Amino acid sequence: VRACAVKEGALTSPTTTKTYFVTNEENIPRYNLPVLALTIQENKLFGYQNGIYTPGIDYETFRDQYPEELPIDEGAGNYFRRGEENEQSGNLEIYNGTNELIFEDEVEVRIHGGITRMFPQKSLRIYAGTGDGFDGSLFFPFFRDLNDRVEGNKIDLFRRIILRTPQSA
Repeated sequence: VRACAVKEGALTSPTTTKTYFVTNEENIPRYNLPVLALTIQENKLFGYQNGIYTPGIDYETFRDQYPEELPIDEGAGNYFRRGEENEQSGNLEIYNGTNELIFEDEVEVRIHGGITRMFPQKSLRIYAGTGDGFDGSLFFPFFRDLNDRVEGNKIDLFRRIILRTPQSA
């Protein structure tokens, strides 16, 4: 659930995001791995004009221009859009196996990969939003045993992470 307070003639409040798990019993571990909850406004993913997860208008334009060709060209779908101008704002939450929130941050999301962008499941590139206080970095130990090779310090600051699909090995 995402919400903000809006009043005519006043500043809009910051957006707040909260994820809820519907269960029959409390505090029973449901998952062996952390759960990532990525919240993005629906039209930013699936909208015809600007949705980055859908064929959309870019596919229709390609079809109109090249009716006999296969749509495997860069540009034959909104999901082939690249660069910062095609990032979509959202919120990333990570929960442990007992549904306890262990990370939360505003993020920017892009589709990642090459031809796999056409597949139903798409890899996502996640960047830190501007409000995290870590200068464009995600501060979280995403990889439990990842240490700096020189000094052996734990690495828990990342510019981006990629949520990959099996197709993008």
